[in-house]
Amino acid sequence: MKNVDLIKIYEQLDNAVTQCTAVFPVPVAFKIVSNKQKIKEAAQAYIDMRDALIMKYAEGQDHISEGMRGYIPFQKEYRELNNIDVDIHFNKITLSEIADAQLPLNVLDCIYPMIGD
Repeated sequence: MKNVDLIKIYEQLDNAVTQCTAVFPVPVAFKIVSNKQKIKEAAQAYIDMRDALIMKYAEGQDHISEGMRGYIPFQKEYRELNNIDVDIHFNKITLSEIADAQLPLNVLDCIYPMIGD
């Protein structure tokens, strides 16, 4: 998965876990929470690299915007950063483990990358 997808998945998963009222068996819940932590750590690494890029090109400010001298090279490096593949080894959840759960689609969508054979 790309860094840009990782950030989206983390934000969706964080919201879904916070709002989810579905009840999971402990082993499944543990896998979801453990996977969320793995995503959070990878997302934080991305955020740190993104912030370093901003500092590199922001001319002493805490943000960068169009019209600033470093904007174009920043955009190039930022696109490259967003497109870096991130390999996260999820603790896989089987369909049989969640077969009896009543899940809203947004929760299922969030945990989809974690579901395997």
